[in-house]
Amino acid sequence: MRKLGRSVVVRFTRLASGRGRTARGMRALWGSRKGEGVLEISGKNIVVTGGANGIGRALCERFAREGAAKIMVVDLDEANAKKVARSVGGRSCRVDVSSREEIEAVVADVESVDGPIDLFVSNAGIAIEGGPEVGVDAWNEIWGINVMAHVHAAHACLPSMLERGEGYLLNTCSAAGL
Repeated sequence: MRKLGRSVVVRFTRLASGRGRTARGMRALWGSRKGEGVLEISGKNIVVTGGANGIGRALCERFAREGAAKIMVVDLDEANAKKVARSVGGRSCRVDVSSREEIEAVVADVESVDGPIDLFVSNAGIAIEGGPEVGVDAWNEIWGINVMAHVHAAHACLPSMLERGEGYLLNTCSAAGL
């Protein structure tokens, strides 16, 4: 299986079906053999943005239970990021994911201290209530965090992943993104 250039399904206890993606359809997409197309977490070096709370925290906890070698918990909420990192035996870093420079810095730090990143989880996201009255500054913040953070992560991680011939990017999106 080629590890780059296609999405990755990480094994979780439940798989949410969405828009025509039934469990049967996912098996057809990923293959029916056990383990095919599934990223094994054990021994992996993982970065999770938005890791201090909610889905990000749950991902960090699950990755720790699955035996991840290293977990970097990235969040603007520095206090909770530290708590999560301690609970999963990882490290934490306060990062504004809408900043290309800050994403590049955390990737460089992880690669120099912990080694190559096997899985970069772009999970940080925001929702701002409102409609047409929402100002341009709010839209720029939404765009920077919910869209450009994924682009920054890809730009920062892909060169090393391509050079090694392995690595994964996992991008999450909530219904708020719709």
